[in-house]
Amino acid sequence: MSEPTTLAVNDIPRMRARRGFAMALALGAIVVIGMLIGGAFFVSSQQARNGRGSMWQELAFRHAEGGLAQTITTWDPDSTSGLTAGQSWIQSAVPLPDVANPKLYPRVTVTRLNNDLFQVMSEASIGSSGGARAEATRRVSQIVRMVGPAINIRGALTVRGQTKIGGSSLINGNDQNPSNWTCDAPGAALPGIAIPDPSLISTSGCNNYSCVTGNPRVQTDSVAAADSTYFKFGEDFDWDGLVAMADIVMTFNAAPAPVVTNGKCDSSVMTNWGDPNHLGAGPCIGYYPIIYYPGNAQLTGGTGQGILLVEGDLSVAGLFKFYGPVIVRGRLKTEGTGGHFNGAVMAANVELEENTLLGNAVVNYSAC
Repeated sequence: MSEPTTLAVNDIPRMRARRGFAMALALGAIVVIGMLIGGAFFVSSQQARNGRGSMWQELAFRHAEGGLAQTITTWDPDSTSGLTAGQSWIQSAVPLPDVANPKLYPRVTVTRLNNDLFQVMSEASIGSSGGARAEATRRVSQIVRMVGPAINIRGALTVRGQTKIGGSSLINGNDQNPSNWTCDAPGAALPGIAIPDPSLISTSGCNNYSCVTGNPRVQTDSVAAADSTYFKFGEDFDWDGLVAMADIVMTFNAAPAPVVTNGKCDSSVMTNWGDPNHLGAGPCIGYYPIIYYPGNAQLTGGTGQGILLVEGDLSVAGLFKFYGPVIVRGRLKTEGTGGHFNGAVMAANVELEENTLLGNAVVNYSAC
């Protein structure tokens, strides 16, 4: 057995000194972790900011669309009817049904492009606290076309059944503008009476149609015999559709007159049929309702404007005056001092009864 080898202390290799290595490694790790944390914080904050921005943009867009829809569904004819092409009406704040903060109400501008077209632009700004500084602003616009019934007016008086005229009545087919109305220059004259068969007309005190003027006085018109003339009004409207749009459904007879409440035209009053006298700046001048009688109507006074629809017969006496188209499914009868119609009158005579215009009845054709 050999002897164990004994090593001297000096024979053990000296270990090299590695001072500060652990500290440097720790600091490097801290820097890397800090960078990772900072990057993660930056990314998350950016995502939060983008998400908040998207939320503000969506809210602004919804409020802008809400202002657009609210303005169209609650169209204000008093503010837009007087606009000429290129003019604008600004509604600075449009209250929305589901928004209680007035600072969030959109701003809407209505610009008239021509007689039928309007541009409606709605702008909404949303801030983080509803304050002046906006986080997002969105603007939407829409072209709106005003569609009206295309009533096929054939003459000052359009009828298809037996018709009796006379007394001091006057039927005038010459286009004329009502007093105090702002209208285009009068256009071409229409016939005084349009009827499919002139032999259906009888006169009393109106020899040779002396109480009728127009071009011509009496027109033989086959179109006056068609149902569509009285019950179809262009591609968008018919009798039922126009009745469904009626602003006023009258179930009683009364003398209509404009009604103003707190300085505004009060359309909730059924006997308020607008203000056709157009004197001054009356609030009801721009109110042109569609009035519908589901049965017979008897009018003995008052004034109105718009469109008058009568399902049954229309009897007029006294000083009743109406401005606009009058369409009667039954027969028209005037007596005594009669009535004054400015626009046009159409009597369909569904049961082919006699129309009677006697007394001081006046029918003036007016394109205005």
